[in-house]
Amino acid sequence: MPIQFIWGLGSGRNGSGTLADFLGLQKGIWAKHEGGFCPWEKDIVAFYQSVIALIAETTETRIATVALYWKSYLSEIFRDFADPKVIVLKRDKEKVVESFTGLYQDRNFWSVLDGENFDGYTPKNNPLKDWFPKYDLPKKEAIGKYWEEYYNDGAIDYWMNKFPQNMMMVRSEDFFASEDTHKQILEFLDIPEEDMVFDMSIQKNKSPDDPPKLISINREPPKKLGEMHKLRSRSGLALEYAEMDTSIELQLTPEEFKQIEKHPEIMKLYNKEEELNA
Repeated sequence: MPIQFIWGLGSGRNGSGTLADFLGLQKGIWAKHEGGFCPWEKDIVAFYQSVIALIAETTETRIATVALYWKSYLSEIFRDFADPKVIVLKRDKEKVVESFTGLYQDRNFWSVLDGENFDGYTPKNNPLKDWFPKYDLPKKEAIGKYWEEYYNDGAIDYWMNKFPQNMMMVRSEDFFASEDTHKQILEFLDIPEEDMVFDMSIQKNKSPDDPPKLISINREPPKKLGEMHKLRSRSGLALEYAEMDTSIELQLTPEEFKQIEKHPEIMKLYNKEEELNA
């Protein structure tokens, strides 16, 4: 059977971990919170490496992945995947700002690092520094700006209007409190009522000491990207790495292929091959 992806997204600090756990309770769905790391600034190589890693972790044909950075890849999600389902969590701005501020305290992942408004510090090797856009504002204001742009820049509305059967918005407050909201999500995912599983006790409140779970993408990227582009299918990636039949098709634009071709990791591979063939 073809793989169907269920994508959960939202600003963060809005119940994303709880949503992943809830989806994972359902028969036939394998779910992961922040499974597959992708930076906020679009990186096509990282995106497809993450997809491959997720496919390789399970034999289920419905894969749910919930992370804030998937918003940056909505165009690829709707272009390249068979009947994707997208759930957008939205929590009140003030609560998100308060939660991020409390969780990360002195750490700052939202302000321009060299800007005059930067306050706090950014751990050098912390991957979260790439998860968020940057603003020349103090941390708390920058988080607020991030929330506003996440929901109000028009991208989510555009895709919801274009694919209303494949995308739904859920208020975090309703998701936390209402089993009816849980049922609406499962109906959206076409799960039969007799198979629906509910558990209102799974709400997560992560502490600052509970680090995000990441899939490492430090593996070498695929070597046959040129062939993959020629075939205009994802078989060069998914079938080689996951050995699974999928209906996912990749149709790279010239700009995206140019980004892949010049990606630092790809250049390393090219240089290695040139040395070997010299």
